Amino acid sequence: MGKKRIPRSSVSRPQGFHRNSTSIEYANGETEFISQNIFTAGNKRKIKEQAAKRAACLQDPRVPDDYKLSPSRYYIDQIWRCTEATASGFEFTDEVATYVVQAVREFGVDALRLNAHDYFQIHPLSDEDLNRWNKDMMDYFAATIPLNEQKTGTPIVQLKNLTNRKERSPDNEEDYSGWISDLEGKPVKRDPIEYLHPLARAQKEGELRELAYREGLGLLICNVLRFWREQVQRSSLKQRRFAAKCLRRFGEALIPETRGKRERFLEASHYEVKIFYLKELYRPYHIENALCSAGGPRNHGLRVKEAAESYGQSVELIREFWGLDDSDEPDRQPFTVKDMARELTARQFRISHQRVSNILSS
Repeated sequence: MGKKRIPRSSVSRPQGFHRNSTSIEYANGETEFISQNIFTAGNKRKIKEQAAKRAACLQDPRVPDDYKLSPSRYYIDQIWRCTEATASGFEFTDEVATYVVQAVREFGVDALRLNAHDYFQIHPLSDEDLNRWNKDMMDYFAATIPLNEQKTGTPIVQLKNLTNRKERSPDNEEDYSGWISDLEGKPVKRDPIEYLHPLARAQKEGELRELAYREGLGLLICNVLRFWREQVQRSSLKQRRFAAKCLRRFGEALIPETRGKRERFLEASHYEVKIFYLKELYRPYHIENALCSAGGPRNHGLRVKEAAESYGQSVELIREFWGLDDSDEPDRQPFTVKDMARELTARQFRISHQRVSNILSS
């Protein structure tokens, strides 16, 4: 059996080198280096495939436009379809459990209640709340910063109430900050494919409509939970057992899927791992350039010391990676620059080299 191949990421070398890691030129070069290399070919391919899949869904004539643009609207309609009128009032059919569990698996706790950020997007502060907030902030800054120039009464921070009017910034015609969709008004008729473009006004409109429907979904799911709980307390044995089973399924749906995951979880996101790797890759490229350049001290030990001080790396680590002994003379094969960055990333996140490589190529 052949040796397992470790995927390698294709990363371009820095365009230039800078005198030390504390200079603004180094920071700007590092940012440019990261932006050029953060998206791998595989990552770009996945984004393209996801966009194509989403486009196909939006163009499918068999799916109503409301369901394409708002999954929450779909769940709301299906749950309402599972209601029936009885002598004691409205009740939910057994089929409702399928849609409640699906919604909770997809949205998590947001299926019950929106988080603070999403709630604020569809319920911006009133003028009264805004004025009170600004006054409290002014009082705080006046008390904590006596020389604050803003204590004249001018609000430190001004928040703009969102409206359903199409407002444009005088300096930027593509300013969409004033938009919030009015669900009670007549919706704008759009081609659903418009909602794909990341800069399109339609995308923000679709996001806000989805949040508004999801808020309504939470109220509806809570009614179903209340109905199941009442059945457990008061209904026949068969109904009690079924309602208890539904409540257990609901609780299990709140638990994220963990099958197939490692016992030791990666605490950082893949994006954070890639950023750390690229920063640590940018640094040894500079150290290598400093150790091999024609300028600088002729004594190799002094070169190592200067490189360590200039780029924030310890002398011991440079010796380890460049294969140097205690006298800073070569005594073994050095690491490649990419292997140095991969080793540092594996140590930082306490994961294997194989996993680092898999993340970089994803």
